[in-house]
Amino acid sequence: MNGNALVVHGGGPTAVMNASLYGIIEEARAGGRIDKVYAAMGGTAGILNEDLLDLFQFPEERLRLLPAILAGREALNAALDQDGGVMIGFIRDETEDGSYRMHVERIPIEEVMMYERILPDSYINGRGNDVTQEFVDWCRPLIGPELRDFIDFAEERKKI
Repeated sequence: MNGNALVVHGGGPTAVMNASLYGIIEEARAGGRIDKVYAAMGGTAGILNEDLLDLFQFPEERLRLLPAILAGREALNAALDQDGGVMIGFIRDETEDGSYRMHVERIPIEEVMMYERILPDSYINGRGNDVTQEFVDWCRPLIGPELRDFIDFAEERKKI
């Protein structure tokens, strides 16, 4: 028996949110166990107001602009496995040449909630309103060679 999926994200469009959405959509299409993936527009308010968007309506070429597909795939797989109470974490794997790769991992919520990790001061510029090149270099394998455009699903909805 197939079902539908509902995705609820809070906040504005970011690379990580968009990437997880793309991963969910791609995995749902490939897996054949999900008929539709709905997004609640505006987070929880979208559920309450029944303002839902069928994400399968978005053209593949627009969805492919989204980076870091892995988090969304793993989140959907966790939901399909009924593995609740986990967050999807990006785990940095150091390499001998000083670069790194990353993988996603399910982390029990108890291990991450109510904990804070603070960026080193060297990652924030002197005015405190931007990151430094050192930070960009540190996360380059995650963000790729250049930053991509964000997709604003509210704007995309108007085009459909």
